[in-house]
Amino acid sequence: MSIDINDHTRRLAAQEYVDQFEHHFENYVGGVASVIHLRGDAAFAKPIIQTLVNAYHDLGIAITPLRLPSAHLNTLHMFVLITGASLEHSGEDESLNILKAGSMAAGR
Repeated sequence: MSIDINDHTRRLAAQEYVDQFEHHFENYVGGVASVIHLRGDAAFAKPIIQTLVNAYHDLGIAITPLRLPSAHLNTLHMFVLITGASLEHSGEDESLNILKAGSMAAGR
C-alpha cells in the first residue's frame, strides 16, 4: 500500500482551511474583510474564498444548510458573490493564486 504524499498534504491543508472557517469564524471573516478593505477591491480576495470552496470539495463536504450553520453559509455565499469566486471547484491550486496576489500587492 502506497500513500500519495501530495494527496495527503492536500487533504490536511483542506481540513485546515475548513477548520479555520468553521471554528474561528469571526477571525476568518475579519481576515477576509481586512484584505478587501486594504486592497479596496473585493476581487482581490477571490483566491482566499476559492481555496475554502475547493477545500470543502476536496474533503467531500457539501456546502449546504444541512452541513453549515446559516451564518456561515450566508457569509460564504456573500463572499463568493462579491469576490467572483465559484461554489464549484476551480480545478486550480488556489494557494498559488494567493501567493501571486500577495506579491502583486507588495509590489504596488
